[in-house]
Amino acid sequence: DKVFFSGGRSDVPNILAALDLFVFSSLHEGLPIAVAETMLANVPMIVSGIEPLIEATGNGKYAEVFKPKAEKDLAEKILKLLDDKSPREKLAQKACEFAREKYTIEAHIKNLKTLYEKLSGK
Repeated sequence: DKVFFSGGRSDVPNILAALDLFVFSSLHEGLPIAVAETMLANVPMIVSGIEPLIEATGNGKYAEVFKPKAEKDLAEKILKLLDDKSPREKLAQKACEFAREKYTIEAHIKNLKTLYEKLSGK
């Protein structure tokens, strides 16, 4: 019955480090920065099957995906991941590797360099 908007947080890394699992149950999303932050923090994730979250998780390859508005499906995915630590850790590790290749500043600079070289004809 209560929702608190806490404003900006400087302790997001600490919060993510304390989680066993991150659930992103949004029905509408523009730029899901929390997805990249969660993957880079090596935290396994469950996301709703909306296009921006599917895209941000490598077409759903690096997160469990549940059907939007399907609470039973979400509950099953949560229980599945919480029940067995090994698959949860493997999912988090693969997601972290994907995020390092796609969402870090180093990856961004590499992509910009490639684009500039293509545009300059090099």
